[in-house]
Amino acid sequence: MQVRGSIPFPKKRLLNLEKIASKIIDVEQNRTAQLDSIIREETHFQSSYKILKYDGRLFSGNELYSRIKKEVLSKS
Repeated sequence: MQVRGSIPFPKKRLLNLEKIASKIIDVEQNRTAQLDSIIREETHFQSSYKILKYDGRLFSGNELYSRIKKEVLSKS
């Protein structure tokens, strides 16, 4: 799920997804995982993995695939 805005915060949607998701992967373009902190405050669950990038450039599709493969799939 992509969270595009935090007002109003999609708490019910996130809680419903938590029931069916086996892993929650937080992908953010900042160093401190701000959205993950807000989700944890609002729903009391934490992401299984964090993929962060904070050099000011967007994730490419290949880069994101490689990071998920390395950091998520290799640990499963």
